[in-house]
Amino acid sequence: MGQLRFSLLVWFDSHGSGSASFYLHRKNGNETGDGVNPLRSMTGSLKIDLQRPIPSGDPLKAIG
Repeated sequence: MGQLRFSLLVWFDSHGSGSASFYLHRKNGNETGDGVNPLRSMTGSLKIDLQRPIPSGDPLKAIG
């Protein structure tokens, strides 16, 4: 179950980066498909130290 939760963290990280890129692209007066490439970024590293075991069986609650 811990791997699934870690995968969700990576998914949220990458999609948040993509959303920020799209926002900046539009803020600069560009639109999707206008031939201007949006800013691209990626996470260079992501390290998580678990302090205690992640309970399995509890529902996952995303707060943001």
